[in-house]
Amino acid sequence: MKQVREMLEANTQMLDSLTKLDVSHNRLDSQASQHLAHWLERPNALQHLNLSSTFLDCDVVFQALPGCMQLTKLDVSYNKMTVTAWQDMALYIKACLFLEHLDVSGCQVPIEVFPDIVTGPNQRGCHVYLRDNNLGIMGGKALGFAIKSATHIVSLDLSDNDLREEGLVAVIEGLMSSTSLKTLILNGNFGRAKKSPGDSIQGLLKLMTQVTCPISTLGVAGSPKADLRSEICPLLTGLVTNTSLTSLDISGNDMGNQGAAALSRLLHRHTALSTLHMDNNSVGYVGYQSVLLALDNNTSLRYLPAPYSDVNMAAKSDPRVLPIMAEISAKIHSNCQLGESRKKEKETDEEESMVDLKIRTPDQEDLTSRPWPLLRSQSASMWNPSIPSGARPRETSTLSLSSRRKGKEEMRHPHTVGPMNKMRSAPLRRPALEGVSGSVKDYHAELKRIVSTKKLAVLFREYLHQCFNSENFSFWLEAEEYRNIDENDPSLPKRAQQMYDKYLSDGTLFEVNLSAKIKKHVSDNIATPTSKLYQEAQNAIWSLMVSDCVPNFLKSELYKAGAPPRRIRSTKALNPNFCTMRMLEDFLVSGEVDQRDSGKSEISIHTALSTEPTRRELSSLALGPPPTRQPPPPPE
Repeated sequence: MKQVREMLEANTQMLDSLTKLDVSHNRLDSQASQHLAHWLERPNALQHLNLSSTFLDCDVVFQALPGCMQLTKLDVSYNKMTVTAWQDMALYIKACLFLEHLDVSGCQVPIEVFPDIVTGPNQRGCHVYLRDNNLGIMGGKALGFAIKSATHIVSLDLSDNDLREEGLVAVIEGLMSSTSLKTLILNGNFGRAKKSPGDSIQGLLKLMTQVTCPISTLGVAGSPKADLRSEICPLLTGLVTNTSLTSLDISGNDMGNQGAAALSRLLHRHTALSTLHMDNNSVGYVGYQSVLLALDNNTSLRYLPAPYSDVNMAAKSDPRVLPIMAEISAKIHSNCQLGESRKKEKETDEEESMVDLKIRTPDQEDLTSRPWPLLRSQSASMWNPSIPSGARPRETSTLSLSSRRKGKEEMRHPHTVGPMNKMRSAPLRRPALEGVSGSVKDYHAELKRIVSTKKLAVLFREYLHQCFNSENFSFWLEAEEYRNIDENDPSLPKRAQQMYDKYLSDGTLFEVNLSAKIKKHVSDNIATPTSKLYQEAQNAIWSLMVSDCVPNFLKSELYKAGAPPRRIRSTKALNPNFCTMRMLEDFLVSGEVDQRDSGKSEISIHTALSTEPTRRELSSLALGPPPTRQPPPPPE
């Protein structure tokens, strides 16, 4: 380190040009720490400083940090720090105005420093990494209290801190008022306690389903000592109403096929999720089959690392998993191609919009023909008077002395589900329907025809059941029945509450996709219901089916075949002008799944099946069983 210091001091331009210094994973003794501190204490232009796993003398080095007032990234992870060093660190964080990334993982951060770490002076946004600090329940409560006043945190990583139930609840409550948080990582914190993690899951679900929720990346991965198992199902089901989530990590939770069914429901309804990690979850053939069915209507998921551990285990008992994974890979590949084509179209439109753009100075000088570097320097001088016009940007340099080899997490794995190279193709177009126009008006008429015809209504409900989307049609039918109840009927309040609990309450299995405004309207008037209570919600669901469900149904093989998927109990015809939920269910024989008491159903998961599972088995696995109906008695 002495030679490095002499080299840096010999080059007088290093203080103004060196922007990145990496000495991580080098064992720096007391003398080397003094040499490093001697250079750092001089005013310099460092922006990135990596001191991770150096075993340095923090008391000496941290006193020199005031010379690095332009730092944007500081990594001091996995170093032993004294109380004096933490005090110096807190003072530096308060004074540094540009710090955007702070990594203090594995440093055993004391509770007293939490307010200074999470409420630094940088108001543009800060990424805080607190992994592997063994915070525990008390640390989680202290962090939750300190984070309430942190309004600028962009990313927060609390992995492997053993927060348990009470600590997680405190942290989540502290984040409720945050409007800047984009990334929240809680991996390995759901410890196995006597009490199931119900409160923390409900709190996290409440945080993620807020109308103003800004979180786009969520990590709830498990570990051998901390996994969610079936407790993750309510979280996956509730995330359907979230609109901001683009990346989700649920690996290592041992959720099984039941969790995969809840995940398939999320994939079918969510339109923004693009990245998913789901390995080490004990998912079998039935679970992957339900995921594949959900991907038939998903165009947003473009990155899915291959779940090697689960596939290898499942293939030993059921080799049919391998073809299923090949189909999932092909679907992800298709989504990537579609995304690339849309991106290319957007870039083309932006280039075309720039053709007529004229950029002129106050002297009316046309700069469109000048090279872009000159244009950048001119614009920089216009906004920053201290930079002379036409001045060249300062040349910067990087010095890396790290002895660490790249780990697996830094190497892109060559075997991932999805394309490794960027694919370019023509944009995929929705094929025209045979005999059916593509306008909304025609689809509106088609839906009218469906709900007024017995055969089509049965086919439509079966198709939606296969696509894990039957709750919309069921809600519309029940709302139509509710609308025709007399205002003076004493059963009206009870029926209104039953519909609210089944379709609109948070976390329900059959929750429909409605806006927060409509839900609030129903919730505010549920105490004094009228027959028009669900009219606005019914109209919204009708529009949703017209725009999404009906076009796909008219293209499906089920519609083209035209055969009812289930036996008919009676030969009487449905009312040709109106099809209600009760009348429709009278024609459906659903004795395959037993309805349990208290309105709940118990789903049996078959890890190894001797025959191909039917779509009804997959649908009932994801959505729960339909109402119990006994088959008709055999003829005498």
